[in-house]
Amino acid sequence: MGQRSTPSVRKSRTGTFRYDFAFSMAGSQRRRARRLALELRRLYPNVKLFLDEERPSELDWKNEHDLREIYASSARYVVTFISKDYETSDWTRLEFEAARSAERQRGNRVLLPIQCDDTTFLGLGSNVIKPDARKRTLRSIAESLLARLEEKRPIEPGAPPGPPVRELSRLFSASHRRALGLLAVFDWVPLELLHPAFPDIPWTKVLRDVRSSGLVMSEDGLLRLKPELSRSLLQDADEAKKHQSRWKEGLTKLRHHPDIALMYAKVSFDLGDLQSGCEALISAGHSVEFPALLSAYTDALVGILTHERFHVIGSHQRRRALNSLGICLCRQGMLQEALKYFQHLQSWSRASGDAWAQGQALINAGVAEARLGHLLHARAFYEMAAEFGRKTSDRTLRARALGNLAMTGMGRPERAERMLRESIALKEVIHDEAGLFAGDFTQGLLAAGAGQWREAIPHFAKAAQRARSTGRVPEEAAALVQLGESRFKAGRVSAALSTYRKARQRASSLPEQHAERNDALIGAVQGEAVVLRESRQWKAAEPLFLELMQLKEHGGDRRGALDVAHDLALLHEEHGKKAEALNLFEKTAARALRLKLFEPACRCLLEAARLTDGKHARARTLLRRARAVVETHGTSEQRIHVARLQAAYENAQGCPDKSEALLRDVQPLATETGLKLELLHSRMEILLQANRWPEARRLYSRLTHLAAESGQHAASINARLAMGGRLWAAGGESRFEACQAYVMALLLAISESEHLEADAFITVGIQMVATLMSNPSGKIPFEKLSDRLARWLIREWDLAKHPEFQHLGLWPLAVVRTLQPIRQRRKPSLRIIERVVEHEFRSALDGVQKVLVRGPQ
Repeated sequence: MGQRSTPSVRKSRTGTFRYDFAFSMAGSQRRRARRLALELRRLYPNVKLFLDEERPSELDWKNEHDLREIYASSARYVVTFISKDYETSDWTRLEFEAARSAERQRGNRVLLPIQCDDTTFLGLGSNVIKPDARKRTLRSIAESLLARLEEKRPIEPGAPPGPPVRELSRLFSASHRRALGLLAVFDWVPLELLHPAFPDIPWTKVLRDVRSSGLVMSEDGLLRLKPELSRSLLQDADEAKKHQSRWKEGLTKLRHHPDIALMYAKVSFDLGDLQSGCEALISAGHSVEFPALLSAYTDALVGILTHERFHVIGSHQRRRALNSLGICLCRQGMLQEALKYFQHLQSWSRASGDAWAQGQALINAGVAEARLGHLLHARAFYEMAAEFGRKTSDRTLRARALGNLAMTGMGRPERAERMLRESIALKEVIHDEAGLFAGDFTQGLLAAGAGQWREAIPHFAKAAQRARSTGRVPEEAAALVQLGESRFKAGRVSAALSTYRKARQRASSLPEQHAERNDALIGAVQGEAVVLRESRQWKAAEPLFLELMQLKEHGGDRRGALDVAHDLALLHEEHGKKAEALNLFEKTAARALRLKLFEPACRCLLEAARLTDGKHARARTLLRRARAVVETHGTSEQRIHVARLQAAYENAQGCPDKSEALLRDVQPLATETGLKLELLHSRMEILLQANRWPEARRLYSRLTHLAAESGQHAASINARLAMGGRLWAAGGESRFEACQAYVMALLLAISESEHLEADAFITVGIQMVATLMSNPSGKIPFEKLSDRLARWLIREWDLAKHPEFQHLGLWPLAVVRTLQPIRQRRKPSLRIIERVVEHEFRSALDGVQKVLVRGPQ
């Protein structure tokens, strides 16, 4: 049998590759791949893609060789989504190797990698520039892919020549030609910008005509001329300059918008007006919020500060550019880099005497430190900014600094309120609406933090109103979420629900790529879901929990999505759907393990074990899995927690030996004294239940000794009460030991109480009374037992000179002796028992007080 020949490149009937792009990705990047495919098809409907989930019929019953042939021979390019999971998957490795072998065979580039996280993938050259999906929009990546395709796509045989667009454009009127020239200046032009910028052009008629002729493409509110038409319209330099000048004039009144400022800067730079272009970018740079725009502004501002072409702008303008660059970096989460720029700005402005720049450097450095979690450093910067604002009479700076100080000083509400009042007063003088919103919002947070929910409501309502009046939708949604929570905590459930729904509506109105849209939606949906759950409207809450899971996943918060799934399972349990809850707990645990998030996995396994309802084998399996997870990946505290739960289950199933062994195994892991005492107590109780007295007594001695050394008397009291109860039930001579344990617990309780009438002392005494009265026969010689205990107390505690003190430990026995004759005739009522306890307890206290009043003899 002959060798298999090297597979030839499979062509379609038109002579081209069967696919323009084949996608290679791990399962974690499938959602991103789908969205990129959608963008490619929006931009170019005839693009030919291979996405495995779209072509199941082509993959059924195929082997590795067939899959390799698709990536090596059938696709012009292979788009790889580089991530941590991509590196570990066998299938993606096979696809990558097939594409790389095709690259070597063809002699040109086949692999087009997209960076999805920080993974460095072996096999990709370090000199290859890879688009980063975290910093660029999928639309821009799709445009780059199509540009690459246009460079290499051959002209199909028999295809008609391109339309004579230059000749066709001459058929239009002068206004049409002017409009086409304006559209040719930019690759994409927002449709909503045309009428405000050029009101003299009849855009409705122009666009209808050019669309019918096929000269313009439109997508998501953006217009683009065919590339060959754009090139032909801008061939004449004078004509191109005329169109650019018209754009600059039309955009002048609109350049305060960040996206329009970029267009204004471009035409200004093309016309040689560097000052105007830089001013537009610097002024708009501090208000940018969209991730894609932030990246564009960062690049533009770095260019202004570093490129020799822009050295003509003044020093003050360069310092403003440095400040805007720091703000853009801060909003992208690049906080350490932002801090470096703010520190450089501070030293530069101090040397040049630029008071404005120095104040901005101080307060913005404080913002960066606060976002890093360094609150002490942030406070120091804010205090310096507030003092600098006072010295320079910069009310805007001082108002902002005081407001931020109030936010970071919420642990001291009086000081925070004082600073906040001064900040709001200054902002009202300078008419700072954004600052007034922050002041109202902070006042609401202060009131809510103090539990004053009714007082917080008007502050949050006012903040939402201010944000709405200034068109700040993310801030309005955030204020509405806080308002909803305050109304719910104040008992106004219906008002809270309507407020959360309004917040959700406002957040949904934001563009899908807005940086704060997802967070605003999460706050609104989560608040509404919690209110519905707390008001027992389970059916209405369930779809909200599902939506919340999707939002968390979309935002990349996988841990948060698992937490929501956990809460949804608890909701099923509350609603009586135990089978659904159990199923969801197990699925969530499995998913958490796949994501290597071990703490939520363990938590869900334990919850699932709790819901097994008598299915002991299944419960034990789940508990063993949880234990295996924490033993491999958990902390010592987590291992102890799981072992205690497993021990409690085994003990309930009548397996005390297994239960005690589980706790004994994790005892060495306990480093904190309190946890050591808890484990010893649990083991002692299990051994007492199993009547393993020698081992229980050893643990009891060890526990009380450790508690005495560490001064944790509560643990010693609990141990003595547990031992006393078991010894009393054992009968015989053990009853005297039980009374000794109870009396020691009673005397130790004195050290835990501020005075002798405190709860700890009385509670222990009443528990002793209840145990001593639990014997149904009533034939116990309490009088002899009391005398024996009195002698032991006097000898043990050296009370020969003051025997009255012994009654502090013996008054519960006096209660039982008084009630014993009554019990022989009938069961004493609770009222009689209370009277006897009160009498004997007071008698013991009176005896001690007389000794204290009499003083030492």
